[in-house]
Amino acid sequence: MVPDLVGDRAGPPWLRLAVVLVAAAAYLAVFAPTVVAAEDDADPISLSTSATPLLVMPVGDSITRGYSSAPEPQGTYRMYLYDHLVASGLEPGSALDFVGPRSTHPSGDGYLRQGLWDHDALAVAGWRTTNTRDAIADAVATFDPDVLLVLVGVNDFLLDDRSPQEATNNVSTLISNARTERSEIKVVLAEIPPTNPERNVDADIVAYNGLLRELATSATTENSPVVTVDLYTGFNPAAYHHDGLHPNPIGDEFIASRFADVLYTEFGIGAPWNDPNPDPDPVPTFSDVPLDHPFFVEIESLAEQDVIRGFGDGTFRPTVDVTRQAAVAFLYRVAGEPAVTFSQEFDDVGPEHPFAIEITWAVQEGVTTGFPDGTFRPTDTVTRRASSALLFRFAGEPAGDFAASAAAAFTDVTTDTAFANEIGWMVDAGITTGFPDDTFRPGISVTRQAQAAFLYRYQQL
Repeated sequence: MVPDLVGDRAGPPWLRLAVVLVAAAAYLAVFAPTVVAAEDDADPISLSTSATPLLVMPVGDSITRGYSSAPEPQGTYRMYLYDHLVASGLEPGSALDFVGPRSTHPSGDGYLRQGLWDHDALAVAGWRTTNTRDAIADAVATFDPDVLLVLVGVNDFLLDDRSPQEATNNVSTLISNARTERSEIKVVLAEIPPTNPERNVDADIVAYNGLLRELATSATTENSPVVTVDLYTGFNPAAYHHDGLHPNPIGDEFIASRFADVLYTEFGIGAPWNDPNPDPDPVPTFSDVPLDHPFFVEIESLAEQDVIRGFGDGTFRPTVDVTRQAAVAFLYRVAGEPAVTFSQEFDDVGPEHPFAIEITWAVQEGVTTGFPDGTFRPTDTVTRRASSALLFRFAGEPAGDFAASAAAAFTDVTTDTAFANEIGWMVDAGITTGFPDDTFRPGISVTRQAQAAFLYRYQQL
């Protein structure tokens, strides 16, 4: 498993990342602050009737594959692009199929966001243009794609000191090799996004992107068009990368939006993205959750929805433990803050308690119960296993036996562990991936940032 550095990997979503986008509205237990007095409180193509689906092969390096050391390890533009194409009317399987020899990440299935999206691609971390050039013929012969989405080249400049012209020549050969197996293949060549200045390859990237545009013009044939997609203009490395090279979820969605628009305008595939350009300078809501925070997207998304509100000093305090009162407050907000009449459920939660309504709601909905002595203990912290139980109940207690999934995923969870079924459900749903040492640590308190990740992922189901 790949670490998310703080216990659960930050993650992706059907929800728009509007939180960090000014124009685009955003791939458990609840995750809000321990709220106290200081808290701020052409028409799109539809192939659904086609005898064969549209076969799309993403080709590239770790930017396409998903980067195994990223703090948002579920991320890849392919996820967002697939979701968009399906939403535009292309039925999975019957009308749309991503193809390629690699269907799981080498770090394990839990690395990429699970769910209804197609993981297949021809992409390997560290690949250069030479690798894609040499692998493409066999891949096209095997999978017969209609469209290639090629995003490769940055490693040529970072790792091999290859010239832009040499890299472009390799891409030209890639196109020729693909056509030997399918003469009518469509090719989309991605111009590389900028990297952080300290990587010192921007001049090569600019030159390479210009050469790709020239190549697209010269390589296009009547039956095999070649077009480019501009990933450079409008891409802000400081905001859209997590390390100056590999995109964070904001960057992945930016890349997907540009591919989507080119597929539509050039080939009539899918639909326009709509508002594809994120704010180039998003401003964090909380002073202690900067753009490069591993859970920036999740926390910003919940803040945008008013699920989390932070503290009066402008902080979120991501590593602070979640309390029981905060947990039910967040779930209550996710539920839409339904009207509830207070009832005295616990000795220590009276009508004047700041979370009296939220706690009443949670009890009435069967989300939480108190202790045998008649107390709720609102300021006690929530363990990770208890957070699993809260979210499981909030989801309506999905049917199934999930305990084996928990035991298989984590070395410190057996089928007899308290709340093993609930933890296993979180595993199967892609809500939790645990720690780098393959543990879940069910008995420790859940932090606000981890709870934000849980809830955000839950919203993607």
